[in-house]
Amino acid sequence: MSPGHGPEAPQGHRCGASPSHGPGASRGHGSPGPQDHGTGLSQGCATCLPHDHGPAIPPGDGPPPWPGTPLPGGGTVLPPGGSALSPPGDGSGLRPGSDPAAALAPGRTPGPEASADAPGPPLYALLENALAIEHAYAIASAHPSLRGVSIGEADLRADLGVRRDAGLDWCRARVVVAARAAGLAPPAQSVHPDIRDLEGLAASCARGRALGFLGRAAIHPRQLPIIERAYLPTDRELEEAETIIKAATTDRGAQALSDGRFIDAAVVAAARRTLALARRY
Repeated sequence: MSPGHGPEAPQGHRCGASPSHGPGASRGHGSPGPQDHGTGLSQGCATCLPHDHGPAIPPGDGPPPWPGTPLPGGGTVLPPGGSALSPPGDGSGLRPGSDPAAALAPGRTPGPEASADAPGPPLYALLENALAIEHAYAIASAHPSLRGVSIGEADLRADLGVRRDAGLDWCRARVVVAARAAGLAPPAQSVHPDIRDLEGLAASCARGRALGFLGRAAIHPRQLPIIERAYLPTDRELEEAETIIKAATTDRGAQALSDGRFIDAAVVAAARRTLALARRY
C-alpha cells in the first residue's frame, strides 16, 4: 500500500539527486549549503519529487534517472511522469526542458484544503540529512504545492553515523509531527533495502505504524503484500472501530463502552479514520 510517493529510490537510481545542476541541487548526505532567505530553507536540505515519479527498481537495473530541476530552496523537482525507467510524460503541465521551479514562488500552506487545491504539480520532499530534520516543519509548510514529506534514510543514516535502526526513531517521529503540524498526510516509510528479509520488513512496518507513518515505499513486488498487511486495519481493529462508532452518539463529551473502555471525540475520530482507510483500500 505504498501511497505513490516513495520516500527513497534505490541507490544508483535516486530520483531527484542531481549534483550536476549546480548549487541548488540536492547534496544527498553531504555538507549543507547556504540558506536561501527567500524560502527559509537551506540548500542541500531536501529533495522534492513530483507525485508519481515512477516505479522503484532494484539497483543496477535500467537507465539513470532523468535530470531534475533545482528548487529555490535547494531541493530538486523532476518533471511529472519522469522516472528511472521512462522519460517525462506529455500532458503533465510541464514540458521537458522547462523550468518548473520558476513557477514555485515562496509561500506557506494555510491548511490541507489549500494544499490539495494548489496549482502545479504536487511535490514531495525527501529529508536526507540532519539539517533537513532540523527544518522539517519549515520544509513541510514551505509551499502550497508540497503535499508530503518523507525521509531518505540511507543518506540520513550516513550523515548521522547511525548504525542501528532504532537510532533513527527520533528523526522519524519528528517528521511525522512536522507533517501533521503542516496539515499534510502522514508520511510513508522509507524503503526496506533487503528484499529477502520479509520478516524484518514486517517488523519494521509495525514499528513505523506505531510511530504514525502510513504506507511505505517498496523496491520489489514481493514486499507489497507485507506492507499492505502491516498498514491496512486488521479484522479486530475494524470490529473495535465499528463498536466505537455505534456506541458514540456525539463527538462531544466522554463516554464508556460496555466493557469499561473510555471513549471521547478523539477516540471516535480515530475509529472513523480506521474505517475510512479500510473502505479506501
